[in-house]
Amino acid sequence: MPANAASRIIRAIVDADAAVAGLGPPGRGGAWSRVPHGDAGLAEPRAGGFEVDRVFDGVGPNHLLAQLLGEGTGELDDVDMLEVLLFLTGCRGDARAVASRLVERFGSLGGVLGATTLELRGLDGVSETAISMLKATQAALRRVLRGPLEEPITIGSWRALTDYLGVDMRYERVETLRLLFLDRKNHLIRDETMHRGTVDHTPLYPREVARRALELQASAVIMAHNHPSGDPTPSAADIETTKQVQQALAVLGVTLHDHLILARRGLQSLRRLGHVASR
Repeated sequence: MPANAASRIIRAIVDADAAVAGLGPPGRGGAWSRVPHGDAGLAEPRAGGFEVDRVFDGVGPNHLLAQLLGEGTGELDDVDMLEVLLFLTGCRGDARAVASRLVERFGSLGGVLGATTLELRGLDGVSETAISMLKATQAALRRVLRGPLEEPITIGSWRALTDYLGVDMRYERVETLRLLFLDRKNHLIRDETMHRGTVDHTPLYPREVARRALELQASAVIMAHNHPSGDPTPSAADIETTKQVQQALAVLGVTLHDHLILARRGLQSLRRLGHVASR
């Protein structure tokens, strides 16, 4: 990002913080209101409020920025959010068009964030700065969703676990095998990507899983892989290899808690389906 653009953004943030600090409660002079502003429906504050139009000198998706700052009543859709991210990286004028093409190409905002750097570099209008922003956004989401997993993983945190894994795995375009190694109190020791395969296959070797669990002195393991087809239904091979992994781990006294399959149309737990035996 050019130095002058970065300094403008930093200055705008500082101005915004100062302006927000001076806003009064709803109904007072500093509150937000929406007034007609041409066809674009840009947000304009009452006297004393912070004018989003000033952030980028009236250029760009200021009505979307206003919603992010708390003015808008409706949530932004995938194209809206992506337009804002692209605009903040310096994409001007065609940010909306680029955002629309990306969502059409990868199916959703999640799909765009999950796209590889190589895939993004091959598309018109996507700069290196934009790619860095998208990858940083994905990493930030992953870090936020990992927070609840710092506590012991229990049935109550299963949703947090699947949300965390889903940031990456639901939108992977090839099959990827992840292993989560836990200690005896179910704290997460390590989250590792063991293998990346093809669009419909990834290698899984029970001895490798058992060896890694032994190296990390893990007491339990959670397996997860994705189905790029979008259908999370386990295959016969998924079920058989899960049983083989459980048997290999049992020799070491390590528990296989579950094998999760994630896809765009949902997820499946092989334990809930009865394919992971209870100890």
